[in-house]
Amino acid sequence: MFSVQVPAKLIIAGEHAVLRGGMAITLPHPEAYLELSARRIPQSSLQFSDPRLDDFFSSFSDDWSFPLSGFALDVRSTIPEQAGMGSSAALCVAVAKFLRWAYPDAPEIRERSEYDLAVQFEHYFHGQSSGMDVAAVQGRGPRVFVRSLGVIRELPFQPFRFLVVPSGEMASTKSVVEWMAHQRAMDPNLFIQQDQWMAESVRWAERAFDSGSIKDLIKSFEISYQCFESWGLVTQTVREARKKLLDSGALAVRLMGKGKGGCLLALVDN
Repeated sequence: MFSVQVPAKLIIAGEHAVLRGGMAITLPHPEAYLELSARRIPQSSLQFSDPRLDDFFSSFSDDWSFPLSGFALDVRSTIPEQAGMGSSAALCVAVAKFLRWAYPDAPEIRERSEYDLAVQFEHYFHGQSSGMDVAAVQGRGPRVFVRSLGVIRELPFQPFRFLVVPSGEMASTKSVVEWMAHQRAMDPNLFIQQDQWMAESVRWAERAFDSGSIKDLIKSFEISYQCFESWGLVTQTVREARKKLLDSGALAVRLMGKGKGGCLLALVDN
């Protein structure tokens, strides 16, 4: 019997720019999680509690040198999908852990790290994964991530309090990433400028976790939210949801994840 839980993730700063080499700051969100369990069965196949997993496994296993068979897999998750909280990354990390447990001697598994396997699997959902979400859900605290290097720094834990609030709209990560690539091709100078602003947001957030300064984190949130506005990723529904949170006493509110919907991350006092 195999069982593993993988948490959701929060992004503090760095979305989209991380695809182009920028830094991002993430941390796990253990109040929401995905659980994968597996038990051995006599059949020469894999059985899934969710039929959508059949296509997912087929996307990467057809060319492997060994058959995936003899297990029944059950997946349960409290991570909302298309909300910017890493639901697909959590699944990919859980599957990587399962494969390393079930097939430790297979060369396709033995010769690759859990991180590399999970990033490969995440391409199924996003077309091209930066690896940021995978690194986030693998961590135990705040981390600084760079696509070409992976996790470059573990940050001190600070007692900042966050609320994750649905914006009222949903959009798939893959569709938003493709839309952003099209927009960048039309106006590359805008993206260079906004990537620099997002890098500034990351620097303020890193400083906040180092010092415990909530004022620095508020500054980071404000800058990163304006990046989403400049990229055209904030809808009127999102603006109204953000305003309600600020009017209710939130210290700062930013979009989290891809944009055009998903969840808002609110920084609140104690």
